Amino acid sequence: RHSLLSAGLWGVYAVIINFAYGLDPLNKEGLGLLTIPVVVGALHEIPAFLIFLVRNGISGKLKEYGRTLRTLPGKMVCLGGIIGGPGALTCSMAGILFAGPAYALAITGLYPVIGAILGVIFLKEKTNKRFWFGISLCVIGGLVLGFEPPKGDAYPNFYLGIIMSLLAAIGWGLEGTIGAFGTDTIDPNVSVGLRAMASSAVFLILVPIVGGFDVFIDAVFIHPMAAAMVALAALAGSHSLWYWYVAFGMTGVGRAMAMNSTYSLWGIVFTAILSALGIMTFVFTSNLLIGIAVMVCGIILVVINPKDLVKLRNN
Repeated sequence: RHSLLSAGLWGVYAVIINFAYGLDPLNKEGLGLLTIPVVVGALHEIPAFLIFLVRNGISGKLKEYGRTLRTLPGKMVCLGGIIGGPGALTCSMAGILFAGPAYALAITGLYPVIGAILGVIFLKEKTNKRFWFGISLCVIGGLVLGFEPPKGDAYPNFYLGIIMSLLAAIGWGLEGTIGAFGTDTIDPNVSVGLRAMASSAVFLILVPIVGGFDVFIDAVFIHPMAAAMVALAALAGSHSLWYWYVAFGMTGVGRAMAMNSTYSLWGIVFTAILSALGIMTFVFTSNLLIGIAVMVCGIILVVINPKDLVKLRNN
């Protein structure tokens, strides 16, 4: 249940972010390639950090921040936050900007597969025929997905968006492996709070480096609607992350990742609803629907035996 809630909220997050890209000043042109994605990432992570700062403050858990930071699991959670935030989240934002939410969510949904492959390479984990069949389905689904880009000139950098989304999947695959290390010994609220803190700190450093300081100030003080929409996305995204971390301990990393990867399907559902209401324009192709369906099946086969999805982890 927690993994599915996480998936649904992440689908909501991506659709809201895509809407925010149409607002001033996030629709400015002539900026650096990563300026807007980094600014949006900062606008996303800072509210997420504040949400959990208040949440943990009310529950009396702020004192756990300092104690946890002195431990190895705490440091690993922060490292995962930096990889998953300024690294993967920035690439995800770029993917949504350049390829649209439906395609970006489909590609970033490969992160459990990336994590499984990294486990095989670096941790020498054993594989089986189901694993390699699932990998094959993911590759086939990805090829089908990218074979037919959206019609028109709405996404001139479509394939760049696909590449950035793939980089996001690699980053989240790493974060999932690293973040799971601390979930058995750290309160999920504290874990997510530390993750958001580390991510926000690095984003604040990156914003002026990529030339986004003026855009950031503009979004916060002159055109606050853009910042408000990103903050709303952060509300969904931060709780998605919390449910994800909780699911690690309840069902195991493999099951949590497998169920969470369905957010690509939720992204299609929410995008379709908004398109039908005339709030946003998006043309769905048969390649998109077939590619995502094949990829989700492949992801589940790679990460876990489908029969085990209904079983809970024995703690």
